[in-house]
Amino acid sequence: MGFIKFITIISVITSYFFITWPGLFFFKKYPQKTRKVLNKIVSIYSNIVLWIVNVKVDAELKEKAYTHKLLVSNHLSYMDIMVMSSLVPSSFVTSVEMKNTPVLGQIVILAGCLFVERRNKSKIKNEIKDIEDALKSGLNVVVFPEATSTNGEGVLNFKRSLFQASVNTGAAITPITINYTQINGEKVDKTNRDFVCWYGDMDFASHLWKLCQQKEIRVSIKFSDNIEPAPEADTAWLRDTAYAKVTENYQPIA
Repeated sequence: MGFIKFITIISVITSYFFITWPGLFFFKKYPQKTRKVLNKIVSIYSNIVLWIVNVKVDAELKEKAYTHKLLVSNHLSYMDIMVMSSLVPSSFVTSVEMKNTPVLGQIVILAGCLFVERRNKSKIKNEIKDIEDALKSGLNVVVFPEATSTNGEGVLNFKRSLFQASVNTGAAITPITINYTQINGEKVDKTNRDFVCWYGDMDFASHLWKLCQQKEIRVSIKFSDNIEPAPEADTAWLRDTAYAKVTENYQPIA
């Protein structure tokens, strides 16, 4: 069964490439319109992948539409992207290092992601401007302020720089908490977390193979109330408030 899941996912990824590669020709002239289309396609494909792997998502989406929002969340795995995208079509902010990773790099490019160079702070103004343009175009933008995925033992301190995009555009911030709660009917702990958590120097292909061996994975998504930025809002306050809301609902993997 795991082999069938793995091959099916590879087939799905391949079909995604064939469907979306023309978007590369439109990015330069129509970047935000292209992202909007890609976000919807990614959302559809994310639901397909979650169905194949049998990931059950427990989430309470509020009635109000999540549009033109800066969504901030803790980060545990590449599966976070598919889980969140299945609920709210969004553009994800990821690192240039991810962009340059074989296979995953091509995926994130064709998914309409926005990229930040974490090792080069001189480029941060242009990167914030890219996020602002996406928000002004009515897109949802997802940021993982921990700046890396973790093993789930806790939520790392948030970086503050990208919160400036919310101040500059007036876009509300929606804190989101991700908890992987069960694998094969058992509570997620240190003995089984590596079947879903992807962190450190883990290899993508081998991790995906192990993920496909699991019968069922359950994940809980908690949307906290929006944080409305004032024009004079301090990014440190926004960061700390978002961090408090995320950690309030987080269940550390013990």
